Amino acid sequence: MKPGSDEYLQHMRDLYRWLNRKWEPVILTVLARKPMRYTELRDTIQKMNVGDEWYRRPGSKLTDKVLGETLSAMQDDGLVLHQRDTSTIPPAATYALTATARQLLNALRPAVEWVADHHDLIEKAKTNRRTHKTEFS
Repeated sequence: MKPGSDEYLQHMRDLYRWLNRKWEPVILTVLARKPMRYTELRDTIQKMNVGDEWYRRPGSKLTDKVLGETLSAMQDDGLVLHQRDTSTIPPAATYALTATARQLLNALRPAVEWVADHHDLIEKAKTNRRTHKTEFS
């Protein structure tokens, strides 16, 4: 598949749609650390303070309803496993990444590293654009 081809563009759109989902990248990043129970996952994300600052929108807090729906969608996509241990009372439910999710994270690593390596240049370009608007802006 060549960059610029129709097939490449379609897959790029699919990737963008997935990455643009509000909480999935955050959940993937947190679960990459280790499998977690629901409350530990929720509390970890809330402590990260990724709500309003992350999305620059008011009301961006992760609610139990949204977390449950997102985890369910991620299970449907084959990215998260929901494992129940019925030998404990109450039964323990743990969420973990699938091998597919780990492959996805590994594939995204070069892009994340590129952003980290070029962060200063990107911010400088944004500042220049804001302070030196052209007639084409």
